[in-house]
Amino acid sequence: MKSDDTIRSADQSETAASRQKARPARKSKQKQAAEAERLRATLGTDDMDFVRGVISEVGDLFPSNGTSDEDVIKFPTSILRGVKSRGPGEVMLAIQLAAVYSITIEFARRLRAAESTAEREIVGNIFIKLARTYATLMEVQQRCFPPP
Repeated sequence: MKSDDTIRSADQSETAASRQKARPARKSKQKQAAEAERLRATLGTDDMDFVRGVISEVGDLFPSNGTSDEDVIKFPTSILRGVKSRGPGEVMLAIQLAAVYSITIEFARRLRAAESTAEREIVGNIFIKLARTYATLMEVQQRCFPPP
């Protein structure tokens, strides 16, 4: 049976280890808050509920595929930064553009890898629809949100 001193020592070690684990979580939250602030500025809004919603949507739209969530969100965030939005509508359209673009590229890869005629036909049809959707969204963006 363990002595009281051994048990206390083990408890203190566990407590110290749990404190060390807690510190990175706080840094992570601080880092998340800083990223949210940068994204708020990028999105051109003071509405943090909208910013959190955008972060959530972008995180759901772009799967990580083994990479960190931070790396996944960099691409769509860079697109949003390039848009220099003037409001939520423009941001939402830019998110749609990024999502459709990403899926279009995925289907281009699938089309290239298709092995049968039936698979090429199915994937090709989806690819064409996605490419047209992207072109239409670009047209809408130019019409509704012309460059300043």
